Amino acid sequence: MLSRTADHIYWMSRYLERAENTVRLLEVCYQTTLMTNDEDHSDYSWRSVLATLEALQQYETECGEISADRVIDFVVNSKNYASSIVSCIRLARENVRAIRGTVTSEVWETINFTWLEMNRLLKTPVLASNPTRFFEWIKTRSLQTLGAQEGTMLRNETYNFMRMGTYLERADNTARMLEIRFYLENAADDKRKLVTQLYHWTAVLRSLSGLEIYRQVFRETVDPKRVIELIVLHPDMPHSLAHSSRELLAHLQKVRNAKSDETLRLAGRLDADLRYTTIDEIFKAGLHDWLTRYMEKLDVIGQGINDDFLWQQVQ
Repeated sequence: MLSRTADHIYWMSRYLERAENTVRLLEVCYQTTLMTNDEDHSDYSWRSVLATLEALQQYETECGEISADRVIDFVVNSKNYASSIVSCIRLARENVRAIRGTVTSEVWETINFTWLEMNRLLKTPVLASNPTRFFEWIKTRSLQTLGAQEGTMLRNETYNFMRMGTYLERADNTARMLEIRFYLENAADDKRKLVTQLYHWTAVLRSLSGLEIYRQVFRETVDPKRVIELIVLHPDMPHSLAHSSRELLAHLQKVRNAKSDETLRLAGRLDADLRYTTIDEIFKAGLHDWLTRYMEKLDVIGQGINDDFLWQQVQ
């Protein structure tokens, strides 16, 4: 496969996954701020979302004061913010359009329709009147795109690069979401923590399509430590770090080349760490520190994939 083609496929998948996970992050914050009805906590939550998305400075420059409506509009609509929902869907469409002959017509049509329909939808007052409706629509479209890929794509290098992009992006975004929720709980006073444990972690599970999974696995009320264990270590939960790391390694092994041994070794070590660590060991090391190291390792693997396989544009 040409490195330029691999580049388009890989980044198409990353942008689509980034759009979905950004919507999931917005949805968690929107739901929990409505539940707690605390202005100070709401401001801190939205500020934390922007910090997690590495967009706080840009937001303050462009929009000024933080409010739910402004943050949602910025993260969804901003053409200047490279990881806004609009930017991600546009870039995904541009990448897949460049290699239309490599993917099936169903994959192209699903992504193209998402772009066209999203633009129509955003011309309505949906974000102001019912942002949850828009969040759910984006998640549904993302699932339909994944379904088109799973149901119609040949299991070849194209498919493997798709999945590599998806799982690398998913792992990074899930770790970021987990970190921000943990921080918000620790920042709350004792009275707030009782509410946080019930509402915030339930919202996190819902946003990751994991509430029913949690009930099946643990069969108990929502407990922060158990939620973190599920999201980090359960190998069969689709949005867990363990599952994403395992799938990333599996697809990387299928496209390995003469340059990729070191990247493959790092991905294998990351997968092994998640297979054999325990939640108690993670908490003993400190969740924040552990997540920071995990995301740093992902960055190194992502750079390795870029150097080993993808088209290096001449500056």
